[in-house]
Amino acid sequence: MSTKFYVILLLVSCQNAWGSIPNSLELRPQCDAFCFDALKPILDHIAANQNRWNTCDSTKLADIQGRLDKLETQLKEQQEKIATKEGANTETDQKCSAATEKSTKEIPKNFAKLGSKYYYIERFHLLNWFAALHTCRQMGGHLASPQNQEELNELRKALPTNRAYWIDINDLSSEGEYMSETSGMRAPFLQWSPGEPNNYESKEHCVELRMLKNDQNVDL
Repeated sequence: MSTKFYVILLLVSCQNAWGSIPNSLELRPQCDAFCFDALKPILDHIAANQNRWNTCDSTKLADIQGRLDKLETQLKEQQEKIATKEGANTETDQKCSAATEKSTKEIPKNFAKLGSKYYYIERFHLLNWFAALHTCRQMGGHLASPQNQEELNELRKALPTNRAYWIDINDLSSEGEYMSETSGMRAPFLQWSPGEPNNYESKEHCVELRMLKNDQNVDL
């Protein structure tokens, strides 16, 4: 009697257990709904961030493209400036060359180049200082104005030893203050003969060039 009761009780328990398990076809919709509900916030988050990421990427790309465009514009501007400067330099070089060529062509054939300057040396006509100054101006030049020992040495090599030549230095405005007639400034370089300047008889106010400089009467 007790054995039968146990078997029947077990059978009933098993039947109750089987009756509590739902059909597998009925579980799937319930699982899908549950999973979807559980994952929906995550999916929404991904979707929202995907838009933001797309926007962010687009913004970054636009910013990078903008910077590249700006750099390209700046590069073009620099290239244009360089081209302009090169053109200006070329034009300047051409002008300098033209000016040099013109200057060379305009130098009279009777002028000789001594050092870096051109000089006309008169070998026949004797003139006083004022006449010599006027003649030089008519020729488009001025009386010689040696600025240093080198220029003076070049002149000495070309001048006859038995002649004296006027230069542009004088103290006509103020006794003892020797000025350059060409520049209007104090003479930058003076090399006197022994005992000079002596302003002989108070008539020597212009400077002549021999082997050494000497003040001389302007009317001689």
